[in-house]
Amino acid sequence: MISTGILPLLIVTVSLGSSPAEAQWSGISVEIGESTSDLQFETEQRSMRREDLSLQIEEKTATDLRVGFSIGLNSIRTSNLLPPDNAQKFEGNHLGFYLRLPLQLGEYFSLEGLFSYRYNSATDSNTSLPSEIEWHDSRLKIGLGAKFQALRITPFISYRNVSGDISNNISVELFDSVDNISRGISFDYFLEPTAFIRLQLFRGDEDSSYLRFVREY
Repeated sequence: MISTGILPLLIVTVSLGSSPAEAQWSGISVEIGESTSDLQFETEQRSMRREDLSLQIEEKTATDLRVGFSIGLNSIRTSNLLPPDNAQKFEGNHLGFYLRLPLQLGEYFSLEGLFSYRYNSATDSNTSLPSEIEWHDSRLKIGLGAKFQALRITPFISYRNVSGDISNNISVELFDSVDNISRGISFDYFLEPTAFIRLQLFRGDEDSSYLRFVREY
């Protein structure tokens, strides 16, 4: 169940798409991915492994700015970097929005900036003391792309901030991201002018890979 804490975000996100005179729906995508990152707790670092499935819908404004929102499912495993393992598994969901601005630089090159925010919530019901993990994930990313026939290649750099907590009836443990900078590359293979498959790889604050199926209108 999506936490009531993200209902205001959902209302704001939906309202962004409620002015058809100024914007039009321009794309939809489905994304699957997995990532591994380190989190800094008060006394130790832990690893988070995450698997995601998400649906993203986007609209184009009159200024060419793309506004989108996403919703999806999370499967999460946290574990200590040093023994004992003390692993926890969580299942939950996420909801977020993003702003994307693509700029065409001639026939073959393009520049794209993106800001995204995502709220994540999941519960661990497999232990004698159920826990909940919640965190905020914001990212700023910029990339320079080059297109060669049906293939577009976009190296990028990303700044990401993560903050959240794991709580139960006894305690609350706060955490933040250990690193903030990632570098990566995207490969877009165009099946037709308005449909492509994207493979996106991150290395740095998180090691991750995402596969996205995109249809633009």
